[in-house]
Amino acid sequence: MWTKNNSLSIKAQSSIGLLLIFISSLFVAAIAAGVFIQSNQGLQEKALATGKETRDDVASRFFIIDMVGTNGIDGEIDFVQLSMKLPPGMPAVKMDYVMLSWSTENVTSSLKYRGVGSAVELGNDGYNTARPEDVGELGDQHDLVNPILDGPAGEINLNIDVDLDGAVDTIAVCQQFWTCPAMYSGSYMQLNLSTEGIIYVPIYNDQGVLINLAIKDNEEFGSLMTPIGTVGYMTITGNENDLGGGFRIAIDHVNIYRAPATLAEDIDDDGVDDTMAINDTHIFLYLSSKGNVSLQQNLTEGISFPLGVDLSAGGITIDTNITLIDPDTSTNYGDLSIFGTTSRASYIDASVKVKLTPETLYDGYYSIYYVQKSPDYQDGTIRTGDVVRMHYETPRPIGEDERIHLTIIPKTGTPTQAIFSMPNIIAKDHVRLYP
Repeated sequence: MWTKNNSLSIKAQSSIGLLLIFISSLFVAAIAAGVFIQSNQGLQEKALATGKETRDDVASRFFIIDMVGTNGIDGEIDFVQLSMKLPPGMPAVKMDYVMLSWSTENVTSSLKYRGVGSAVELGNDGYNTARPEDVGELGDQHDLVNPILDGPAGEINLNIDVDLDGAVDTIAVCQQFWTCPAMYSGSYMQLNLSTEGIIYVPIYNDQGVLINLAIKDNEEFGSLMTPIGTVGYMTITGNENDLGGGFRIAIDHVNIYRAPATLAEDIDDDGVDDTMAINDTHIFLYLSSKGNVSLQQNLTEGISFPLGVDLSAGGITIDTNITLIDPDTSTNYGDLSIFGTTSRASYIDASVKVKLTPETLYDGYYSIYYVQKSPDYQDGTIRTGDVVRMHYETPRPIGEDERIHLTIIPKTGTPTQAIFSMPNIIAKDHVRLYP
């Protein structure tokens, strides 16, 4: 028989059970909350990391404002100006770490930043892409003036055409009673160049002081590669007392060097022009990385290669290919091919094909100009608020309707690409290419 006490006992047991269940539920809920909080923190950290990765991935994506080709009068584009900026909120990008790739159907160029302070002009201190180059005409770089130079006797003919116009040039020791003004008498050489005109070249002693050839006081000549205007150099060696009488310089003392031809390609990649010259049997490559060009000429330290023919007479056919390897370093700078027939002695005509193909073909540099500067502008860096214009040379002349694939590649992040076709008519200097 159930009693009142039994009923109370059952209710008490039931209450204790409910309390245990309630406590267990609280305990389970606390564990679940802890797991949820921990999971939420992990998800939040993962989301932040993913966001940072995404932001870093797009941080270097550039916005191309426009792209203009220049020098298009002849129906082809050789140079390009590309304006770009960074989207708002993006971190600064150093241009040293930005590569530019320009691709056509058959050639691709890879261009690096020339650096802070580089010229925004085509050239080896500005923007430049290594392309096959037609060197053009080359005259004999050197003439040893063999006859005695005697002031009273007047001018004698040079064996080289210093100003490359096909006419005879002459040289003389200045003496005031004939064509030279009194101020140049005994201390200057007079070169009469058929195109450049008369140029007076000072004669120095070994202390760098002007000599007076009217007085024989046993001074040593010190004229080493003295400029002849912009067309060449003169070196005078020996002693001014070697010949009796005033205003005279002895045989084998005077050397004339014509200025070498400047190459469009910086084949030793040091940012300075390289040059090239010939004599009757060799072609000379003067690399700017080897020091002063005139000293390379005078001391014959330039790299020389045999032509395989003697150009001391006209009408000589040349057909040669030369690999331009530096004997000092074994560096291969490219190939030079020469083909054609000369018209006169000691001279390679413009009609003779002299083609230089650099070893680093289609590689090169771009330069930049700040169209707009941000408040925290820093040269060599692009920041939000900067508008930068890149200047570069195409790997070859680009014609009408050609398909172009351009890529701006940062060190990290997503490259920026632009794929477009050249205009179907190119007939003016500035041509809009993109967008």
